Amino acid sequence: MILEEMLVFDSEEDANTFCTFVHGLGAQVKKTFRGIAFIEDIVTCSLNGYIEWLSEMIKSTSEEDDPYSVDEIQRFEKHLNLLKRTDGKLRDILSGKEIGDIIYTRETVQKAILSLLALPNEEKAQSLFQSPEDNDVWIPIDIMLRDNHVVVESPEGYRLDRIIDPGDLLYQNTPASESDAYKKAGASHGCSYSANHSIDPECVVISGPALYLCDRENKITDLLDTLSVDESSLDLFYQNFYTKRQILFSLIDLVTGSGVISLDTLTREMAGFSWPGEDGEPGFDINLSPVMTKTIVDELMKAKILSGTEKKIRIGKTIRGRA
Repeated sequence: MILEEMLVFDSEEDANTFCTFVHGLGAQVKKTFRGIAFIEDIVTCSLNGYIEWLSEMIKSTSEEDDPYSVDEIQRFEKHLNLLKRTDGKLRDILSGKEIGDIIYTRETVQKAILSLLALPNEEKAQSLFQSPEDNDVWIPIDIMLRDNHVVVESPEGYRLDRIIDPGDLLYQNTPASESDAYKKAGASHGCSYSANHSIDPECVVISGPALYLCDRENKITDLLDTLSVDESSLDLFYQNFYTKRQILFSLIDLVTGSGVISLDTLTREMAGFSWPGEDGEPGFDINLSPVMTKTIVDELMKAKILSGTEKKIRIGKTIRGRA
């Protein structure tokens, strides 16, 4: 539909806030969900195998026929640095522990993550693999210990549930290279490849024609600036909202001023509408095709914003006193 807008919210709570606010202004919106499908290649290997594999990749760069790009080599080096420090930290926290002992707490991981998020933007992108306090190692440690069923959660923290050598823990990541040499070397260290299929839900709010006419004071856009909305979705909404709103205001004003108007007359007016501006405000022109004007009128009729027939179009009951 021409007069339908869609906003993708990052949280259902913010979507509900928007819906409640718009309903209070007298417009209807519909909240729904859609799924975005993803396929992600995953490499699984033991921690020791991964460290040996990456070390081999870096060593091979000194050979005459280098199969890897500069970016790939940098990824190998950064990842190897992280995994070596992770291995060291794992051996430290598991050393001497017995079944049932507290290994770490949820707060430990949360504080480590928050310390990384608190870094300035220019440092945040480089924080992973380079944290001087080893805060970054808690991310793979937490994932590996829970995914490998080494710990169980308790009110006091994560307790050791089984004894294992840290190097035997299975570690998963996305491939650092698509080259055959990389995959062949990985296979020699016991890695396996798989494709992870998933669907991420998106909370979507769809609006109808009344949205453009219920808010002359820009309260809706002020609210949206405070909510978590997908950036591209919000940009497209703003691009459409202001332009379509001006067109609808102008069309409604023509119908209101005439009392009753035919579609033919309204089509001619909207094909060459011009407002010169006043009180220092800039003027504007509207040039709609006959097909577009009829489509808009049909949608406004369906929404009961306009009523009547194509020969006698008038303001509908739902919009009287609002336009």
